[in-house]
Amino acid sequence: MKIKLSFAMLSLAILVLISVISFANANTLPNPMHGYIDFPSSRAYLCSLGKNGNCGQVMVEPQSVEGRKGFPRRGPADGKIASAGHRWFGELDEQSATRWTKVDVSPGKNTFHWTLTAPHRTTGWEYFITKQDWDPNAPLVAIINYP
Repeated sequence: MKIKLSFAMLSLAILVLISVISFANANTLPNPMHGYIDFPSSRAYLCSLGKNGNCGQVMVEPQSVEGRKGFPRRGPADGKIASAGHRWFGELDEQSATRWTKVDVSPGKNTFHWTLTAPHRTTGWEYFITKQDWDPNAPLVAIINYP
């Protein structure tokens, strides 16, 4: 009986130790994060502020609009780019000249500010911005012109 009790106590101690180590490691992961761009304001962020209306679920989850790796070669289809192809955020794909608050971005070097909300491994960021002469009444398409 004494051996079983000792084994049980040892097992419990090991379980507690593993739990503590796991918790400590979870809080010290590398810092790449999950979030959204708040400057210049993204479409999803403007929805969360109420500056864009009828946005659906993204109003409370601007950080959840996440696309697959490899865009534009892999990822959401043309016309589904703003929602990252997620049906939960389909309202973001609605497109007309008056549908969304416009945010001016100057040509050349720009600074983007992120609100980071949760640990999330990220390999990098690329920014895709509509051109000055784009058609705001047409669906967003992935026409990429790298310098």
